Amino acid sequence: MGGSSESEDFLKDYWIPDYVLGLAGPVAENGSHLPACPVIVFINSKSGGQLGGDLLASCRSLLNKNQVAGGDGTANWLLGVVSDLRLPQPPPIATVPLGTGNNLPFSFGWGKKNQATNKQSAMSFLNQVKTAKKMKLDG
Repeated sequence: MGGSSESEDFLKDYWIPDYVLGLAGPVAENGSHLPACPVIVFINSKSGGQLGGDLLASCRSLLNKNQVAGGDGTANWLLGVVSDLRLPQPPPIATVPLGTGNNLPFSFGWGKKNQATNKQSAMSFLNQVKTAKKMKLDG
């Protein structure tokens, strides 16, 4: 994690180490870190008038690059996968109102306008996710 100590401390809450993602061998107990608010970010790089690519780059610069992925139709796909898994405690999912429709984030109070895509805006959104009230979509 690069950057200032303050932003590094902030990002520790979200940063998922490679060994947690299954991409590295086991880590020594004293070197382990589990984030308080782990996130996996899926971004359609063509969303929001091509702003998705900028947001993808900002998130990759803040988080472990392996916890940030691009894709199309990501929200529907991700919600479908989580639903199909029938987990007893499904993970919370937040959507960034970046594209034009934004019906899901709008209905949950996340807004309907495009968000900025710089690092500061991405960090602000991460903080909103961490402090957001959990709501059930279907249940």
